[in-house]
Amino acid sequence: METTPSEQSSATDGTVVTVPAPAKTASTTTTTTIQLDDRLDQMTHDYYDPMLNRYDTGPGADLDDTQQPGALAASAAAAAASKSSNLSHSDTPAAVRIRLKNTRDLTEDGLRELCRVYGTVTNVHKPKQDASTAFVEFANQSEAGLAIQELNRKLGFQFYPAFAHEKKTVPPMDMNLPAPPPPFESAAEVQLVQTIEASGDEESWEMTLAPRRIKTGFSIPLKVRFPEQSTMATAPFYVSRTSPLSRVDANRIFSVVTVLDSEHRELKALFDAKIEERIENFCKREDVNRVESKGTTPNGKPLFGFNGLSAEKSALFPDSFCTKCGQRGFFSCSLCGTQYCSKHCQHVDYERHKIQCEPKTSETESSRCSTPGKKGAFQDLDECCLVQEEFRKGSHVVILSVLSPERVYVRSLDKESNKEYLQTLSDIAQAGLTADKLTAFPEPGDICLALYEPLKIYGRVLIVKVTRKNVLCVFIEFGLISIVAMEELRLLADSDLKLRKVRIHKVHLKGITEEYGHIEKAMTYLNTLIDQPLEMKVQLEVGNLVDGELRTAAGISVNKKINDLITIPICKPSENPDSFVDYKTVPHKTLPPNQKMDVMILNRTTIKLDFRVCLIAYDDLPYLQDLQRKLQSYGKKVNRFVEHYTPRLNELCLVRNMDTWYRAVCMESVGDGRPTVYLCDYGCLLMARLDDIRKIPPSLATEVRTTDARVFGVEEAEKAGVKIDSEFLDIYLEENERMAVETAEEVEFKEFEQALSKEETSMLTVIRVPDLIGFIEDRAHCV
Repeated sequence: METTPSEQSSATDGTVVTVPAPAKTASTTTTTTIQLDDRLDQMTHDYYDPMLNRYDTGPGADLDDTQQPGALAASAAAAAASKSSNLSHSDTPAAVRIRLKNTRDLTEDGLRELCRVYGTVTNVHKPKQDASTAFVEFANQSEAGLAIQELNRKLGFQFYPAFAHEKKTVPPMDMNLPAPPPPFESAAEVQLVQTIEASGDEESWEMTLAPRRIKTGFSIPLKVRFPEQSTMATAPFYVSRTSPLSRVDANRIFSVVTVLDSEHRELKALFDAKIEERIENFCKREDVNRVESKGTTPNGKPLFGFNGLSAEKSALFPDSFCTKCGQRGFFSCSLCGTQYCSKHCQHVDYERHKIQCEPKTSETESSRCSTPGKKGAFQDLDECCLVQEEFRKGSHVVILSVLSPERVYVRSLDKESNKEYLQTLSDIAQAGLTADKLTAFPEPGDICLALYEPLKIYGRVLIVKVTRKNVLCVFIEFGLISIVAMEELRLLADSDLKLRKVRIHKVHLKGITEEYGHIEKAMTYLNTLIDQPLEMKVQLEVGNLVDGELRTAAGISVNKKINDLITIPICKPSENPDSFVDYKTVPHKTLPPNQKMDVMILNRTTIKLDFRVCLIAYDDLPYLQDLQRKLQSYGKKVNRFVEHYTPRLNELCLVRNMDTWYRAVCMESVGDGRPTVYLCDYGCLLMARLDDIRKIPPSLATEVRTTDARVFGVEEAEKAGVKIDSEFLDIYLEENERMAVETAEEVEFKEFEQALSKEETSMLTVIRVPDLIGFIEDRAHCV
């Protein structure tokens, strides 16, 4: 029976649809009439139409029309309708039950209230009150179908509604039937389907991808091999205690572990540690558990004792105290045996001690500088060492240079110290005006002159490392670590001026956060405080200034300000639900045209479709690495949140993939709890779950330096018959490798786009790979 248009228009409760079904014989056909809701009419037509619901590509395209998904669905619907008409002699439609998941927090009354807006709810059933699965029964199929459709559109909820079916035994498969065609062709897409099926939502790949526009091009982000970054740290060059550098800077005044702390942020320098921490570290390292606290010294310092250690290890814990400060004595004078806790105290006490020092034996004065054999003792000071002034507590200071957010060099504003410091600057600057150029290569440990750019005067520099054209050095009066050209060094001939007392101090600030956040903001803030008077509270431990607390003249705590600048506040959707980061407002960087430069390809998934790759300039890799570290640090803070966040279209958000956080743009959402997102810094598409998505703070919506580029020559090579396979791409367009290219620009063609004005024309980057161009030219000559 066929329904006329007039009959359809006269229907009030629904639409009568005639669905064809395959007949048992070739000479007969059957038709079935189904009563459907108007809102499902077009969708049902498309679903049962074998010309629309069919395989267009792949092995499934060769199947007969009766074997296409639309025809099979129509046959199943016709059989169900026929069975229903035979079993029931009433015109009342049978009740239809749907299944809902993730309903642990809803009661049966809550489920009834949730579903009553879609139709008449005849029954609600939950096996247990805390069960995750529930069943809702509607009066007819159209109401149940409407409920499934609308519940799927509820963003932020994962009910996974579906028709409930009775469990039944699956009949044995007919081996004569053709095997179903594979749904995907690429390995990445197969992995995507496996991920969907493993999620436990019992949806097939057809049901998952049917309502989506974006169905191809999915890939996982590349694990980028970032280039190693050389730091300005000087500590590695102090390893050898017998080197000239270690002898000249015996107290390691300029031994710096971190500079613009990025690589060694979590390391703690031994020379910045307290004595009790050094003993504790020794116990852990040597597996010694017999070192115990024995009270305190008269000065209030902790006193440690030991029992049952070997003679060799006992020598590391001498039962004596430092003559200068009263700490435990770790070293002693090789002549008279006077105890000191560190080289710093011996430096400070040297002028007094050398007058009173008397050898215990008949050693001559010439043996004063010999190296003793006793373990724990060290060579006495000679006249070629830098000596640091003793810091007076309570003095105001000024910052001279910033090493990292927790380490700075300062100088005291004490009247006498300030006078001597300025006099030293004047004398060295004057000596630099008449100094000669170096006639030989310097060595580590040498002290020379170099131009200090901020003040345009010459200053003393301690040579740390020497290369063919440059030297790594430290400006002694400023604590600035710098690379200076060899030809800019000057000879400092005055020995007294060369070894004049050092009046700057390295301070380790107290309580600075270890979060990898906006470190650059903290560095900028500290640099604005240079040369400003600051109040400082500090502890002196083994000659080092630790636990420093700085405060400005206005009473602002510098330590707290640094933490506030570094810390990235948590951005919760519930606090400001209407705010979000629109991806269109995020700045983008493109490669400059007509340039020779190095790049790295991050993704080439679509190279066969539009001959494009996603790449980044090689010089921008440190920027991407720093950004990724910030994302991982912030991701650890928000990882414990269980609230789901559903991003808007074109919204920049934070997405987790394989325990790594990325910046992503929401490209498509169909209400199934797995929006399609684009990792803008890596150029790949993913389907992410809502529990792997977080709202991104505006401070992390920084410039996107990854860009798309068309590879010149790939299209031409394909037209010439070259097979663009993985072997070809690994040779000429390898991912994760440094590659030299030439850049250009061309007008980007957009499909279905009318003529644009010159201002609206978008430009596309084009790269020319020399090896690929050479291959194409050689192939053309051979042909």
